[in-house]
Amino acid sequence: MILNSIDTTYAMSKVIDYYQNIDRIDGYFRQRKKERLDKVIPSLFAIEDEFFNDFTMNPMDMNFAVTEPSKEGYDNLFCQVSSFPSDDGPGRNVRFIIKETNTDTIVGFVRLGSPTINSAPRNRM
Repeated sequence: MILNSIDTTYAMSKVIDYYQNIDRIDGYFRQRKKERLDKVIPSLFAIEDEFFNDFTMNPMDMNFAVTEPSKEGYDNLFCQVSSFPSDDGPGRNVRFIIKETNTDTIVGFVRLGSPTINSAPRNRM
C-alpha cells in the first residue's frame, strides 16, 4: 500500500495525538490499562469472588485444573487484576487460567506465545 501525502499526514497526526501525553513506557502501560478497563464486561458478582481467597486451606487439600478460556474471558479477568499489559505480540498465543477446583476459583494466569508469524517453513524442516 502506498499512501498519498494527505493519508500520510492524517495517519501521522493520529499517532502524534495518541502519544503526545506519554513520555515514559510506564505512562504508555497506564494508558493501555485505562483503555482495556473501559472495555471490561460488567458482572453481577464482585471480581474478588472469582479469585482464590481461602488462605486457611491446606495446600495438600488443593486440586488444580488448567482451563483454556476464550480470549475475551481471559482478557476481561486479567486486565482487572494485573498491571502487566495483555496485548498480543506477533505470532500465535494461547491462554490458560489455573483454577483451584474445590473452591472453583482462579489462582493464576498463563499466556504462552510464539513470535513466529509463519511456522510453515519450520514445520517443513
